[in-house]
Amino acid sequence: MLGMSDRSSRSPRWVAMMLTAATAMLAGFALAIAPVTQPEVTVTWPQEGQEVESTALLLANQTPHRLELELTGAAVQSASNGGGTVFATMRPDRVGVDETAGDIGIPGLLVSVSGDQLSWATGFERLESAWSVDDVWTLTSSVDGMTIERDGAVAAQWDTTLPPQIDALITDARGQDAAALSASVQAVDDASTESTVVKWIVLVIALAALVASAVLIRRDDRRIEEHSADATRPRPRRDWRLGVIDAAVVAAVVVWTFIGSMTADDGYYATMSLNNDEAGFVGNYFQMFNQPFAPFVWFWQLLDVWQQIGGSSAVWLRIPSLIAAVAAWFVVRAFVRSYVHLEGALQFVLVGLAGTVFVAWWSAFNIGTRPESVASLATILAVLLISRAIERSRLLPAFGAVVVASLAFTAHPTGVVAFAPLLLSVPALWRIASSNGSGLGAAFARTAGVASGGVAALIAAFHDASLYDGLSSQRRFAAVETPRTWVDELGRYNFLLEWGPQGSYIKRLLVLVALLLVVWFIVAWVWDRRAAQRTIIAPVALLGWSFALGFVLIWITTSKWSHHFGAMASVGGLFVAVAVVLLPKLLARTLSSGARVWGSVLGVLTLAPPIALAFSGPNYWYSWNAGLPQSGEAPHLGPIGFGNLAAWVIVGLLVLACLYVLRVRRTNSDGSALLAAPAIVVIGAMVLGTGYMFATFTYATARMMPTFSTAACPRASW
Repeated sequence: MLGMSDRSSRSPRWVAMMLTAATAMLAGFALAIAPVTQPEVTVTWPQEGQEVESTALLLANQTPHRLELELTGAAVQSASNGGGTVFATMRPDRVGVDETAGDIGIPGLLVSVSGDQLSWATGFERLESAWSVDDVWTLTSSVDGMTIERDGAVAAQWDTTLPPQIDALITDARGQDAAALSASVQAVDDASTESTVVKWIVLVIALAALVASAVLIRRDDRRIEEHSADATRPRPRRDWRLGVIDAAVVAAVVVWTFIGSMTADDGYYATMSLNNDEAGFVGNYFQMFNQPFAPFVWFWQLLDVWQQIGGSSAVWLRIPSLIAAVAAWFVVRAFVRSYVHLEGALQFVLVGLAGTVFVAWWSAFNIGTRPESVASLATILAVLLISRAIERSRLLPAFGAVVVASLAFTAHPTGVVAFAPLLLSVPALWRIASSNGSGLGAAFARTAGVASGGVAALIAAFHDASLYDGLSSQRRFAAVETPRTWVDELGRYNFLLEWGPQGSYIKRLLVLVALLLVVWFIVAWVWDRRAAQRTIIAPVALLGWSFALGFVLIWITTSKWSHHFGAMASVGGLFVAVAVVLLPKLLARTLSSGARVWGSVLGVLTLAPPIALAFSGPNYWYSWNAGLPQSGEAPHLGPIGFGNLAAWVIVGLLVLACLYVLRVRRTNSDGSALLAAPAIVVIGAMVLGTGYMFATFTYATARMMPTFSTAACPRASW
């Protein structure tokens, strides 16, 4: 324990940690509101030296900042000899008031001539006036209103009328130049901003303070380690050698990269990212008026750079998610090697099942351009880092977990699941921060230091954007589509159970079985807390509760697609394996002989419905069904459907019977072997689903190879 003199001598260091953390946080928030420069985008019509002619002008935001129009009597005379439209900002029959229907129509602008009358119309407003060939008319329209002048005198002034919506610049005037008819349109391009010197300085300060916080936390950890009782205790050596399962998992995701289905929005997101250079910001290219995606931008900017390097072929676009998958798997293996140690064959079974579910989950959801791959990697990494922090009573891994989770969240809202292990570990981390004789001030300083890792989110979100971009983005989204809330979460499961690509059999299998295992895990965890020696150790409990909490945290997303379950792929794969292997061990230790039999039967019977429901889903994928056997059908083998509930009940009972004959009766054991029956059923279902998925896509690839393959697809415009 540290003495008072130690604490006094170290108080400046804790003050430094607090000040550094505060600097990082203040700089991060300042980055969001730091000044930026906004380009003024002005369209002039006609082009210099050209005659006026109608032209399309498709703006992301149809209403401009400002419109200035000048026309002369000569242009009116020319238009009167044509169709009568002097100037219009959209198709003339769509502008102004439909007096017969009592409808305001679309509020564009129409200037038309009929005989000796010149008409100006926009929305509810209308001006009728005689005209002459000597007239000079001007219109000025902005957020301050619309003013029409004739020969310098105000003819009409509408203070509450906004600039008209623009689809095109249309006229029936012919042979006129800019002196007779011209327009200037200042388009809305608010999201295309450039950082000022002030913003760059704030960014550098935020980055420097973030790094400084990490350094100070590391030094504090090292000082505590030097004074701790286990400073000289050797750490256990862990076997980091690669095995057959590691090679199989990597090979499987690599193969899927070449033969697998697209994920939802692959081409959508690829195009959206590629437009970053043209637009100057990441926007929703195809809809919602190119709504800025701020603060969720860094992932798309990275995807833009990736396409600049190697193009937009399907396989090239999948490589980042492939890298994330391989990295996530080795994080899974690091967790298993550190915290899950079983006897002989059980360890192999656990790793093998984890690999099978991992490959299935990543292949079905994440190998593509969707950002859930980032969330999936970040979540399992956060679980490992927090486990390390608690195991070693060190705060630097916790700081790393905060950074990782923050970056995941600013890649996509589904990244919120990466905060699950952090939220669950707040009490444990506080105990670490306030341990080793530390005073309250030191504990708060350490806590602030760890929390400052969240500045990574502000840096990622606002290094090239502003708070205005984020707020206006949400307003534009809400103007077109009603954001979903937590009360709409059931819709995600409706999509999962639909007859379509969001409800394919393998997606159902992964999520439904995992949800059932979550229920089993919670019951087992409560039961295990009563035991003197626990089977579910702290890191495994953190894994299980993080996975369970992920299903709750994902409620915050404003859309409810089943794609979002991809964010839980890495933790989900490991959780399913750990639950299937460890829960029978726990039950064998705590249940009586008779209870083990009934527990095994109950396990089999509760597993059969979700497995049958899963395999009743279609073999249907996003656009990638060419050559696919049983496409659009539920998986089956001849007349036997994989989704037959009775068949799964019979299979489970047969497994129980075999275990009873081969293990219980023959060896005269206490019935513990029967508890393996539910695990065998889960393993069989996962192997069947994953094997069927890879077999059908391999067959489809071979069948379509002469005409088409994913590897040969030149662009991700699918």
